[in-house]
Amino acid sequence: MPVYALAAQRYLHDHGIEPAAVAELAVRLRERAARNPRAELRDPLTVDDVLGSRVVCPPIHKLEAAPWSDGAAAVIVCSQELARQRGWPGAALTGWGEAHDDANFIPFGRDLTRYPWIGQATEDALARAGRTRDELDVLEIYGAFAPAELMTYEAMDLCEPGGAAAAVARGELENVNLSGEIFEQLTGRAGERQLAGPQAGLVQAEHGLMNGAAVAVLEASG
Repeated sequence: MPVYALAAQRYLHDHGIEPAAVAELAVRLRERAARNPRAELRDPLTVDDVLGSRVVCPPIHKLEAAPWSDGAAAVIVCSQELARQRGWPGAALTGWGEAHDDANFIPFGRDLTRYPWIGQATEDALARAGRTRDELDVLEIYGAFAPAELMTYEAMDLCEPGGAAAAVARGELENVNLSGEIFEQLTGRAGERQLAGPQAGLVQAEHGLMNGAAVAVLEASG
């Protein structure tokens, strides 16, 4: 937690980002979670709620941090031919990438707000899938804390450095983190959150203080 906070402090300082702009991300993500019947937290939030919540490690507030939660997930992987033979709906894995920095958890002595290996994993996944960012209909991006999520958006070149909070406020990242699985979107099972005919999606996860990333591109297989 302290190293995420350290990076957040540097990020807000370098780009002159106000705490309210970071809190806005938490508000918007909660709005999307409210439409997901399986979401753990669904009560509406305001920016004042976020900024009024306990500071767990400056500048990160409790409502800008993911809760401790237990859960489980399962994935069935098979060939496209078998899925078609059995009539199983699914999504095709068409691209993947993984990259990491050589730092042990946090790259001390270097820029704590830029993560080129996240960008590299993204580029590798897109290249293997033969896709561009503009062709992605929906994205699910890991964000343990609101400032870290904003920095990840920038590392993935979804917006310019220091510009993620403003992009969120302008509604330019509405297809990111809809509080639903990419699989559900690509198979038309997302209910109220469903987009119109999405064909390609991207998922991202991190390890360490964002010093490593795994990215995959999934596509509708129907």
